Amino acid sequence: YPVSLGYPYDPIPLSVGYPMYHPPQYTHRMPYHDSVYSPRRSRLRNNHEKGDHSKDTFQTVDEYTSLPPGNLQDIESDQQRRFSDPGLANNTGSEEDSLSNEGSSPSWFEDSQIANQIEALVLENKRLSKELKETQAELQELKLEVSSLTQMQSTCEPGFISDLVREVHEATKIREDTMLARMRVFTENFQQSASRTSSLVELKRECTKECVEKKEQLAEEKDELSKRLARLEEQMKLILAHNSSNQETSQELLLQSQKKKQQLEQELKTAVDARKVAEANASSYERLFNSITKRLPNGLVLEEKIPISAAPAVSLDTSESLTSSLGSGSLHSPQVTMSGPVTDL
Repeated sequence: YPVSLGYPYDPIPLSVGYPMYHPPQYTHRMPYHDSVYSPRRSRLRNNHEKGDHSKDTFQTVDEYTSLPPGNLQDIESDQQRRFSDPGLANNTGSEEDSLSNEGSSPSWFEDSQIANQIEALVLENKRLSKELKETQAELQELKLEVSSLTQMQSTCEPGFISDLVREVHEATKIREDTMLARMRVFTENFQQSASRTSSLVELKRECTKECVEKKEQLAEEKDELSKRLARLEEQMKLILAHNSSNQETSQELLLQSQKKKQQLEQELKTAVDARKVAEANASSYERLFNSITKRLPNGLVLEEKIPISAAPAVSLDTSESLTSSLGSGSLHSPQVTMSGPVTDL
Protein backbone atom coordinates (compact mmCIF):
# COMPACT_ATOMS: atom_id res chain seq x y z
CA TYR A 1 0.00 0.00 0.00
CA PRO A 2 1.26 3.53 -0.66
CA VAL A 3 3.06 5.37 2.09
CA SER A 4 3.54 9.13 2.32
CA LEU A 5 7.07 10.47 1.82
CA GLY A 6 6.99 12.42 5.07
CA TYR A 7 6.57 9.29 7.20
CA PRO A 8 9.91 7.77 8.28
CA TYR A 9 10.53 4.17 7.38
CA ASP A 10 12.49 3.38 10.50
CA PRO A 11 10.57 3.00 13.72
CA ILE A 12 11.02 5.61 16.42
CA PRO A 13 13.42 4.32 19.07
CA LEU A 14 11.90 4.19 22.58
CA SER A 15 13.91 5.45 25.51
CA VAL A 16 14.03 2.46 27.79
CA GLY A 17 15.95 4.08 30.60
CA TYR A 18 13.74 7.20 30.79
CA PRO A 19 10.85 6.71 33.20
CA MET A 20 7.27 6.93 31.92
CA TYR A 21 5.46 10.20 32.55
CA HIS A 22 2.51 10.06 34.91
CA PRO A 23 0.20 13.02 35.64
CA PRO A 24 0.29 14.28 39.21
CA GLN A 25 -2.56 13.36 41.54
CA TYR A 26 -4.62 16.35 42.76
CA THR A 27 -6.65 15.97 45.88
CA HIS A 28 -8.78 19.03 45.18
CA ARG A 29 -10.61 19.37 41.84
CA MET A 30 -11.70 22.66 40.35
CA PRO A 31 -15.23 22.71 38.92
CA TYR A 32 -15.51 22.94 35.17
CA HIS A 33 -17.96 25.61 34.01
CA ASP A 34 -19.64 25.18 30.66
CA SER A 35 -22.01 27.78 29.22
CA VAL A 36 -23.97 25.14 27.32
CA TYR A 37 -25.06 23.28 30.46
CA SER A 38 -28.29 24.26 32.09
CA PRO A 39 -28.33 25.76 35.62
CA ARG A 40 -29.94 22.62 36.98
CA ARG A 41 -27.15 20.43 35.60
CA SER A 42 -24.49 22.75 36.90
CA ARG A 43 -26.12 22.67 40.36
CA LEU A 44 -26.18 18.87 40.36
CA ARG A 45 -22.58 18.80 39.19
CA ASN A 46 -21.50 21.11 42.01
CA ASN A 47 -23.25 18.83 44.51
CA HIS A 48 -21.37 15.83 43.15
CA GLU A 49 -18.10 17.72 43.27
CA LYS A 50 -18.73 18.68 46.88
CA GLY A 51 -19.27 15.02 47.73
CA ASP A 52 -16.04 14.06 45.93
CA HIS A 53 -14.16 16.80 47.74
CA SER A 54 -15.39 15.56 51.12
CA LYS A 55 -14.24 12.08 50.23
CA ASP A 56 -10.89 13.22 48.83
CA THR A 57 -10.02 14.99 52.05
CA PHE A 58 -9.62 11.61 53.75
CA GLN A 59 -7.31 10.40 51.00
CA THR A 60 -3.58 10.90 51.03
CA VAL A 61 -1.16 11.74 48.29
CA ASP A 62 0.17 8.21 48.34
CA GLU A 63 -3.17 6.73 47.19
CA TYR A 64 -3.17 5.16 43.76
CA THR A 65 -5.63 4.96 40.89
CA SER A 66 -6.02 2.22 38.32
CA LEU A 67 -2.85 3.47 36.61
CA PRO A 68 0.57 2.26 37.64
CA PRO A 69 2.13 4.17 40.54
CA GLY A 70 4.06 7.34 39.88
CA ASN A 71 7.25 6.40 41.78
CA LEU A 72 8.32 2.86 41.07
CA GLN A 73 10.91 2.96 43.83
CA ASP A 74 8.24 3.28 46.56
CA ILE A 75 6.70 -0.06 45.67
CA GLU A 76 8.13 -2.56 48.12
CA SER A 77 5.64 -5.38 47.62
CA ASP A 78 2.82 -6.47 45.38
CA GLN A 79 0.18 -5.85 48.09
CA GLN A 80 -0.11 -2.18 47.16
CA ARG A 81 -1.21 -3.01 43.61
CA ARG A 82 -4.87 -2.79 42.64
CA PHE A 83 -7.01 -5.52 41.21
CA SER A 84 -7.64 -3.34 38.16
CA ASP A 85 -3.90 -3.04 37.44
CA PRO A 86 -2.60 -5.04 34.48
CA GLY A 87 -1.06 -8.31 35.52
CA LEU A 88 -1.47 -10.42 38.62
CA ALA A 89 0.37 -10.29 41.88
CA ASN A 90 3.16 -12.82 42.53
CA ASN A 91 1.91 -15.49 44.89
CA THR A 92 5.36 -17.08 45.29
CA GLY A 93 5.65 -16.02 48.94
CA SER A 94 5.20 -18.41 51.80
CA GLU A 95 1.91 -18.83 53.66
CA GLU A 96 3.36 -17.35 56.81
CA ASP A 97 4.33 -14.16 54.98
CA SER A 98 0.82 -13.89 53.50
CA LEU A 99 -0.82 -14.42 56.89
CA SER A 100 1.43 -11.86 58.48
CA ASN A 101 0.70 -9.38 55.70
CA GLU A 102 -3.08 -9.95 55.91
CA GLY A 103 -3.08 -9.56 59.65
CA SER A 104 -1.17 -6.31 59.52
CA SER A 105 -2.97 -3.01 60.03
CA PRO A 106 -1.76 -1.27 56.82
CA SER A 107 -3.53 -3.88 54.66
CA TRP A 108 -6.86 -3.24 56.46
CA PHE A 109 -6.49 0.52 56.00
CA GLU A 110 -5.77 0.02 52.31
CA ASP A 111 -8.88 -2.15 51.91
CA SER A 112 -11.07 0.56 53.45
CA GLN A 113 -9.48 3.14 51.15
CA ILE A 114 -10.16 0.90 48.16
CA ALA A 115 -13.82 0.54 49.15
CA ASN A 116 -14.18 4.31 49.54
CA GLN A 117 -12.56 4.87 46.15
CA ILE A 118 -14.86 2.30 44.53
CA GLU A 119 -17.92 4.07 45.97
CA ALA A 120 -16.61 7.42 44.73
CA LEU A 121 -16.04 5.95 41.27
CA VAL A 122 -19.54 4.49 41.17
CA LEU A 123 -21.04 7.85 42.09
CA GLU A 124 -18.88 9.60 39.51
CA ASN A 125 -19.94 7.08 36.88
CA LYS A 126 -23.61 7.70 37.69
CA ARG A 127 -23.10 11.44 37.51
CA LEU A 128 -21.33 11.19 34.19
CA SER A 129 -24.02 8.93 32.73
CA LYS A 130 -26.70 11.37 33.88
CA GLU A 131 -24.85 14.30 32.36
CA LEU A 132 -24.39 12.32 29.19
CA LYS A 133 -28.12 11.71 28.93
CA GLU A 134 -28.84 15.39 29.56
CA THR A 135 -26.33 16.45 26.91
CA GLN A 136 -27.90 14.00 24.47
CA ALA A 137 -31.33 15.47 25.12
CA GLU A 138 -30.01 19.02 24.69
CA LEU A 139 -28.25 17.97 21.53
CA GLN A 140 -31.48 16.53 20.17
CA GLU A 141 -33.29 19.77 20.98
CA LEU A 142 -30.58 21.79 19.26
CA LYS A 143 -30.86 19.54 16.21
CA LEU A 144 -34.60 20.13 16.09
CA GLU A 145 -34.11 23.88 16.38
CA VAL A 146 -31.50 23.85 13.65
CA SER A 147 -33.77 21.80 11.38
CA SER A 148 -36.65 24.25 11.98
CA LEU A 149 -34.36 27.19 11.21
CA THR A 150 -33.16 25.54 8.02
CA GLN A 151 -36.76 24.91 6.98
CA MET A 152 -37.62 28.57 7.61
CA GLN A 153 -34.65 29.68 5.58
CA SER A 154 -35.71 27.35 2.78
CA THR A 155 -39.22 28.86 2.79
CA CYS A 156 -37.84 32.39 2.39
CA GLU A 157 -37.85 32.58 -1.40
CA PRO A 158 -36.55 35.57 -3.40
CA GLY A 159 -40.03 37.17 -3.77
CA PHE A 160 -41.04 36.59 -0.18
CA ILE A 161 -40.07 40.05 1.11
CA SER A 162 -41.76 41.86 -1.78
CA ASP A 163 -44.97 39.87 -1.19
CA LEU A 164 -44.78 40.69 2.51
CA VAL A 165 -44.40 44.42 1.79
CA ARG A 166 -47.29 44.28 -0.66
CA GLU A 167 -49.52 42.61 1.92
CA VAL A 168 -48.59 45.27 4.47
CA HIS A 169 -49.50 48.04 1.99
CA GLU A 170 -52.82 46.37 1.25
CA ALA A 171 -53.60 46.03 4.94
CA THR A 172 -52.83 49.72 5.56
CA LYS A 173 -54.99 50.69 2.61
CA ILE A 174 -57.90 48.62 3.91
CA ARG A 175 -57.47 50.16 7.36
CA GLU A 176 -57.54 53.69 5.91
CA ASP A 177 -60.66 52.89 3.86
CA THR A 178 -62.44 51.54 6.92
CA MET A 179 -61.48 54.62 8.92
CA LEU A 180 -62.84 56.92 6.20
CA ALA A 181 -66.08 54.93 6.02
CA ARG A 182 -66.47 55.16 9.79
CA MET A 183 -65.89 58.92 9.69
CA ARG A 184 -68.53 59.31 6.97
CA VAL A 185 -71.03 57.30 8.95
CA PHE A 186 -70.22 59.35 12.04
CA THR A 187 -70.79 62.67 10.21
CA GLU A 188 -74.07 61.42 8.76
CA ASN A 189 -75.22 60.29 12.16
CA PHE A 190 -74.25 63.64 13.64
CA GLN A 191 -76.28 65.52 11.03
CA GLN A 192 -79.23 63.22 11.56
CA SER A 193 -78.93 63.69 15.30
CA ALA A 194 -79.01 67.49 14.82
CA SER A 195 -82.17 67.23 12.73
CA ARG A 196 -83.58 64.83 15.28
CA THR A 197 -82.85 67.28 18.07
CA SER A 198 -84.81 70.01 16.26
CA SER A 199 -87.72 67.64 15.69
CA LEU A 200 -87.49 66.56 19.31
CA VAL A 201 -87.69 70.19 20.44
CA GLU A 202 -90.86 70.67 18.40
CA LEU A 203 -92.32 67.47 19.79
CA LYS A 204 -91.45 68.64 23.28
CA ARG A 205 -93.30 71.91 22.74
CA GLU A 206 -96.36 70.12 21.42
CA CYS A 207 -96.27 67.70 24.31
CA THR A 208 -96.01 70.56 26.82
CA LYS A 209 -99.03 72.27 25.25
CA GLU A 210 -101.04 69.06 25.34
CA CYS A 211 -99.98 68.47 28.93
CA VAL A 212 -101.08 71.98 29.95
CA GLU A 213 -104.45 71.55 28.25
CA LYS A 214 -104.98 68.15 29.84
CA LYS A 215 -103.97 69.57 33.18
CA GLU A 216 -106.57 72.34 32.88
CA GLN A 217 -109.23 69.82 31.86
CA LEU A 218 -108.33 67.63 34.81
CA ALA A 219 -108.52 70.62 37.16
CA GLU A 220 -112.00 71.48 35.86
CA GLU A 221 -113.12 67.88 36.19
CA LYS A 222 -111.70 67.80 39.69
CA ASP A 223 -113.70 70.91 40.66
CA GLU A 224 -116.87 69.40 39.24
CA LEU A 225 -116.26 66.15 41.07
CA SER A 226 -115.63 68.00 44.33
CA LYS A 227 -118.93 69.90 43.89
CA ARG A 228 -120.79 66.70 43.14
CA LEU A 229 -119.25 65.07 46.17
CA ALA A 230 -120.36 67.99 48.35
CA ARG A 231 -123.92 67.65 47.01
CA LEU A 232 -123.92 63.93 47.60
CA GLU A 233 -122.67 64.44 51.14
CA GLU A 234 -125.49 66.92 51.85
CA GLN A 235 -128.04 64.52 50.39
CA MET A 236 -126.65 61.70 52.48
CA LYS A 237 -126.88 63.83 55.60
CA LEU A 238 -130.55 64.67 54.83
CA ILE A 239 -131.35 61.04 54.15
CA LEU A 240 -129.71 59.99 57.38
CA ALA A 241 -131.62 62.66 59.33
CA HIS A 242 -134.93 61.61 57.73
CA ASN A 243 -134.20 57.98 58.42
CA SER A 244 -133.40 58.81 62.04
CA SER A 245 -136.74 60.73 62.42
CA ASN A 246 -138.61 57.90 60.76
CA GLN A 247 -136.96 55.47 63.07
CA GLU A 248 -138.01 57.56 66.08
CA THR A 249 -141.66 57.76 64.88
CA SER A 250 -141.69 54.09 64.07
CA GLN A 251 -140.33 53.32 67.51
CA GLU A 252 -143.05 55.47 69.12
CA LEU A 253 -145.73 53.75 67.06
CA LEU A 254 -144.30 50.40 67.99
CA LEU A 255 -144.40 51.31 71.68
CA GLN A 256 -148.00 52.51 71.37
CA SER A 257 -149.03 49.37 69.55
CA GLN A 258 -147.31 47.26 72.17
CA LYS A 259 -149.15 49.16 74.93
CA LYS A 260 -152.47 48.71 73.13
CA LYS A 261 -151.73 45.07 72.66
CA GLN A 262 -151.03 44.68 76.36
CA GLN A 263 -154.28 46.50 77.23
CA LEU A 264 -156.26 44.32 74.84
CA GLU A 265 -154.63 41.21 76.23
CA GLN A 266 -155.59 42.32 79.76
CA GLU A 267 -159.17 43.08 78.68
CA LEU A 268 -159.40 39.75 76.92
CA LYS A 269 -158.07 38.02 79.99
CA THR A 270 -160.61 39.78 82.22
CA ALA A 271 -163.40 38.94 79.79
CA VAL A 272 -162.35 35.31 79.71
CA ASP A 273 -162.22 35.23 83.48
CA ALA A 274 -165.67 36.85 83.71
CA ARG A 275 -167.09 34.33 81.23
CA LYS A 276 -165.64 31.51 83.24
CA VAL A 277 -167.22 32.96 86.38
CA ALA A 278 -170.55 33.38 84.59
CA GLU A 279 -170.43 29.84 83.27
CA ALA A 280 -169.65 28.61 86.77
CA ASN A 281 -172.58 30.64 88.14
CA ALA A 282 -174.89 29.37 85.43
CA SER A 283 -173.98 25.79 86.17
CA SER A 284 -174.57 26.40 89.86
CA TYR A 285 -177.94 28.02 89.11
CA GLU A 286 -178.93 25.08 86.94
CA ARG A 287 -178.09 22.65 89.69
CA LEU A 288 -180.03 24.78 92.12
CA PHE A 289 -183.03 24.88 89.83
CA ASN A 290 -182.90 21.18 89.28
CA SER A 291 -182.76 20.60 93.00
CA ILE A 292 -185.75 22.94 93.48
CA THR A 293 -187.78 21.17 90.86
CA LYS A 294 -187.11 17.89 92.57
CA ARG A 295 -188.28 19.25 95.91
CA LEU A 296 -191.61 20.51 94.52
CA PRO A 297 -194.70 18.37 95.33
CA ASN A 298 -196.33 16.23 92.72
CA GLY A 299 -199.33 18.56 92.16
CA LEU A 300 -197.20 21.64 91.40
CA VAL A 301 -196.46 22.37 87.78
CA LEU A 302 -194.26 25.16 86.56
CA GLU A 303 -195.82 27.13 83.77
CA GLU A 304 -192.70 28.84 82.55
CA LYS A 305 -189.16 27.59 82.67
CA ILE A 306 -186.14 29.72 82.28
CA PRO A 307 -183.88 28.31 79.53
CA ILE A 308 -180.44 28.37 80.94
CA SER A 309 -178.78 27.68 77.65
CA ALA A 310 -180.48 30.68 76.04
CA ALA A 311 -179.07 33.08 78.60
CA PRO A 312 -175.73 31.73 79.74
CA ALA A 313 -174.37 35.07 80.82
CA VAL A 314 -176.54 36.21 83.75
CA SER A 315 -175.52 39.19 85.81
CA LEU A 316 -174.60 38.90 89.41
CA ASP A 317 -177.49 41.08 90.57
CA THR A 318 -180.17 38.78 89.15
CA SER A 319 -178.52 35.76 90.69
CA GLU A 320 -178.39 37.45 94.05
CA SER A 321 -182.05 38.54 93.86
CA LEU A 322 -183.01 35.04 92.85
CA THR A 323 -181.18 33.47 95.75
CA SER A 324 -182.67 35.97 98.16
CA SER A 325 -186.16 35.33 96.87
CA LEU A 326 -185.64 31.62 97.06
CA GLY A 327 -184.26 31.84 100.56
CA SER A 328 -187.24 33.88 101.80
CA GLY A 329 -189.75 31.49 100.28
CA SER A 330 -191.39 33.99 97.94
CA LEU A 331 -190.80 33.89 94.22
CA HIS A 332 -191.44 37.20 92.55
CA SER A 333 -189.99 36.50 89.12
CA PRO A 334 -190.62 34.40 87.31
CA GLN A 335 -194.21 34.03 88.43
CA VAL A 336 -195.41 30.50 88.81
CA THR A 337 -198.99 29.32 89.13
CA MET A 338 -199.60 26.33 91.27
CA SER A 339 -202.77 24.27 91.41
CA GLY A 340 -203.93 22.05 94.18
CA PRO A 341 -204.13 22.40 97.86
CA VAL A 342 -202.02 25.20 99.24
CA THR A 343 -199.59 24.15 101.80
CA ASP A 344 -196.82 26.01 103.53
CA LEU A 345 -193.44 25.23 102.28
